[in-house]
Amino acid sequence: MIIVLVLIFSLFGPFFLLPLEQFLPWPHIFEELFKLIVVVFLVRAENQNKKNYFIYLILAAAIFSTSESILYLMNFFLLWNIDNLFSRLILTSLLHLTTSIIIYFGVKSGKGRTLFALLFAIVIHYLYNTKIAVFF
Repeated sequence: MIIVLVLIFSLFGPFFLLPLEQFLPWPHIFEELFKLIVVVFLVRAENQNKKNYFIYLILAAAIFSTSESILYLMNFFLLWNIDNLFSRLILTSLLHLTTSIIIYFGVKSGKGRTLFALLFAIVIHYLYNTKIAVFF
């Protein structure tokens, strides 16, 4: 049951985060905190069931990035330019997958490493937003 909730949470996450990011322009912080919550739920379920839920982490990251790209699809239609949509989807998927994995291994390693992993993921996301995403 927790897996279904995590996947639904990942699907609608970008839509919940968008209004927050409109008022406080720090998407790299809010999205990584969101992923931290998802990862914590997955790791707790993993520990209780003694199963490996890493595949669900990958699925949640893919769902989140696809949902975010669909949300930003409106911008592509407003600009009448969908040339970069596929590139954005691929790069955003890689970003969210990478940062989710970093946070996952941080949470699995303990509290001190969780904070380090979260900060590292935030920095990677910030660099993506300022150096790569500006081309889209």
